[in-house]
Amino acid sequence: MVLLHGLGIDSAMWQPQLHGLAEHMEIHAPNLPDFGEGDARIGSVRAAADQLGADLEARRLGSVYLCGLSLGGMVAMALASRRPAGVRGLIVSGAQVRVSLWLRTLLLGVGRLVPERVLLSGTNLPPQAGPDLRDAEQRFAQRLGKAGILVAMRTAAETDLTEDLSRITCPTLVLCGERDNPLNRSAARRIAATVPGAQLRFIPGAGHVWNLEQPDRFNSELLRFVDAVERRA
Repeated sequence: MVLLHGLGIDSAMWQPQLHGLAEHMEIHAPNLPDFGEGDARIGSVRAAADQLGADLEARRLGSVYLCGLSLGGMVAMALASRRPAGVRGLIVSGAQVRVSLWLRTLLLGVGRLVPERVLLSGTNLPPQAGPDLRDAEQRFAQRLGKAGILVAMRTAAETDLTEDLSRITCPTLVLCGERDNPLNRSAARRIAATVPGAQLRFIPGAGHVWNLEQPDRFNSELLRFVDAVERRA
């Protein structure tokens, strides 16, 4: 199982999954390309998917399950579309397909106007996240800086995965917290309606980063999906 993080924090966000799933399967939680050291400079979501795919091939992991949240979900969908033979199953949560022009303009405009210290001092983590994860989030923000965060925001906002969705052939589970924002809930419905045979599940009481809010439920959803795919294989 390969776990792909979102924009607000790096692979540290998967701590509950690294502990909770390790006895069931091999877990690999990399930083997205160019998010490990220095600021975020990925040219596109598809470029990140290609770099990640090459890294997985180099590691000789074989056919993997991909699970991505938010930006990580977008990279996971792009990778499943571009390298179908290498993806055994796909799980995405809180991911976007295409951000409208007006919203993209608004997000990037507001981001440019917000002072750097304000942008870097905020948190996107739920209350359940402990001090270690909050420290990791702050280190991640400081490492990227305002310029890096804006680059990553622009990368996500300018991506359109509409055509990629119909080329995904592996078993797919689309998840979204019922308390996630309306845009992500709408995108979840669109992904599930477009990817052939995809399942859609909204999680009661969950927000965006619900792998931290409800780690046991998140882990059980992944395990149940993997078990179902393996039974059909």
